Amino acid sequence: MFTRDPIFLAAAVLCALTAPSALAWDAGPPLEGAQAQEPEVEPAPEPEPEVAQEPESEPAPEPEPVEEPEGEPQPEPAPAAEEEPAPEPAAAADGAIDLGEVIVTARKWEESLAGMTQSVTNLSGVELDEAGVRSVRDASALVPNLLVPEFTARRLSFPFVRGVGSGQGEPAVTTVIDGVPQLATGGANLPLVGVERLEFQRGPQPMIGRNSLGGVIRLVTAPPAGEPSSSHELTAGEHGLLEYRVGYSGPVTGEGFGFGFEGLRSVRDGFSRNALTGNLVDSRDLYFGRAQIVAAPTDDSELRVTLHAERSRDGGFALSDLGGLRADPHSIIQDFEGEVHRDIVAPAATWTNRGDTLDFTSITAFQRYDLLETSDLDFTPLDLVRRSTTESMDHFNQELRLSSSEAAPVEVAEDATLAWMAGVHLFVADAERDSANTFGADSDPGIGLPPSGTIGADSGHFEDVGMGVFVQATLTLHERLALSAGLRYDREEREADLSSSMELGGVPIIPGVDESLSEDFEQLSPHVGASYALDGGVHLYASLAEGFKPGGFNLTSPSGPGAFDPETSRSIEVGMRRSWERASVQLAFFDIAWDDLQISLFDPATGAGFVDNAGAANSRGMEIELDLEVCEGFSLVSGLGLVETELEEYVDSFGQDDAGNSLPFAPDQTSHLGARLHGELAGDARWFANAELVGVGDYFYDAGNLESESYQLLNLRAGIECGDWRVTLWARNALDEDYVPIAFQSSPFDPSQFVGESGAPQQVGVSVRVSF
Repeated sequence: MFTRDPIFLAAAVLCALTAPSALAWDAGPPLEGAQAQEPEVEPAPEPEPEVAQEPESEPAPEPEPVEEPEGEPQPEPAPAAEEEPAPEPAAAADGAIDLGEVIVTARKWEESLAGMTQSVTNLSGVELDEAGVRSVRDASALVPNLLVPEFTARRLSFPFVRGVGSGQGEPAVTTVIDGVPQLATGGANLPLVGVERLEFQRGPQPMIGRNSLGGVIRLVTAPPAGEPSSSHELTAGEHGLLEYRVGYSGPVTGEGFGFGFEGLRSVRDGFSRNALTGNLVDSRDLYFGRAQIVAAPTDDSELRVTLHAERSRDGGFALSDLGGLRADPHSIIQDFEGEVHRDIVAPAATWTNRGDTLDFTSITAFQRYDLLETSDLDFTPLDLVRRSTTESMDHFNQELRLSSSEAAPVEVAEDATLAWMAGVHLFVADAERDSANTFGADSDPGIGLPPSGTIGADSGHFEDVGMGVFVQATLTLHERLALSAGLRYDREEREADLSSSMELGGVPIIPGVDESLSEDFEQLSPHVGASYALDGGVHLYASLAEGFKPGGFNLTSPSGPGAFDPETSRSIEVGMRRSWERASVQLAFFDIAWDDLQISLFDPATGAGFVDNAGAANSRGMEIELDLEVCEGFSLVSGLGLVETELEEYVDSFGQDDAGNSLPFAPDQTSHLGARLHGELAGDARWFANAELVGVGDYFYDAGNLESESYQLLNLRAGIECGDWRVTLWARNALDEDYVPIAFQSSPFDPSQFVGESGAPQQVGVSVRVSF
């Protein structure tokens, strides 16, 4: 853990390095920008010397106008209009645009990262490909203060940002796919196939509304290409890994129509072996596809219809006693080996119409999610209790947005423009959850368990209807100061029909429970922010935002079925962004306060997760990200996050007073350092090599802070490209680090007993890709 002092020390050092030169140095161009700042280089530019001379001899320079931005130094920003959409952030007056080439959609409209008033890490599809990222969890290693612990069963993946997160239940960090929020954790962890960019937005996102207290993970898929193209990639690696990826993108009959498809077939043997049977238990088997059709009947309108679907048939949980895993990683002893099946179908349609003064967007989406899960609930070689779970969920989303024209914000004064947006979001969710614990041959009342053959069953039907109304605006003054404000009102009506029973041979051995619950929740969530552009491509910003997560119902808990309260948070953030010709830096400081914090816990008696309210809590810390092109063919990417969290009041289910403890799954530091090299070979061939060192500092599995983990991973990639072909050798967890990323308390009587799963071991493999 750390105190505030190192944070402010880091701030002082960074300000000393950046602030004086930011005020004195003129026209630091963006990373991909035009000429360097030395004027003597410009009279003889390298690409076309004659272009630089023509303006001097000819008053009307008609030849090759496309190249004029490179040949002429200009005081205005060089990028084309589409790179600087509606809510124009304040650009530096000398023409340097801080991170102006990076476009994000954090506030539902496209805008430059420069003007954002919250932390955003933007990873393009090219960057994801270069780093070998295949999942959101892979990408999370490149984002400060983000931890995504997950079980081998792909549906159980839980993002935590700055200590804000959720296990069982609904997420506190929402995944948004092409503008559609995923309402449950179980259907959000999808393969990164056909992704144009991945945005990690840290801090509450009121424009998204519910379940975004910690932030948003936004997947933006690539639209169809203007020219036909296809790709095929085959990957083989240790542990029986085989993957085949295929993609096609291009126009179809008629101008303005496009089609795209990406598919993935992936299988892998298990990482962990059951010492009792000799079997590998946590295998993976996946089919995944994403398709889209885009129709643009006019220059100002577009209809985009997308569909993604998944069929996964994974092995069971590789859970074992925490002490045993640390002594003998990837080894379990269970009498029963379960499985996890997941099926997802998710169509969506987005209609956009752009006018001279107004833009309109409609997003209609549906998701069907089915789950079957079986597991050994006692985690031992004895036949004590086995658990089976089924879930079915249907989610419908409809969002309507009206905004000022992206191409022409409203001019409210000579040096003032206003971009605004208003909208409504409606959703309906319907879910069925059923579980059964079957007590086996070794179960006996003499050891505190029901007689053999007893079945304990729980069933729940959950309905949720919600509406959100939102409005936001950004006022830009003198192309330097941008003031933004937003407000969202959410209202939800939730109902649940819950039942539980315990029977032996069809005869109840304890009275059953049948309960119907209903609750209404509503919340106003504001956001205000400001950014200011200094000379030299420096942007300062500050923001205040509130987040909201509705209450709900536990199907099971130590006290039986019941309700839990909503959670709210308030976040203050200040930060800075700056670009040079060959570098960029982002720095942020934050302070978060919670009321009625929801904590996800495990009920060992029923084998199910439940949610409890922990009262007040806080989190504070900082993040810094630095990208640097050291020289031609050699660049560095790095990030560091520091966080300190505290539970102000909470007595857990074991009767322990956890006040003053750290929040679960909130590492005191996260870091990454990556080196990327490339060079030319004979002909049109080139080589490349990447190395990524990832560090996760101490974090606790539980609110009692009884068990913790920390680890470091090294990932390597190297290969050759030649024409349409690419061959890559890769190693994940190259040093074969042993670690346990996730664990939970397994005994209703002893809080010191934990079970967990080993993290992925070393994997080495090769990928071959061809593109046409």
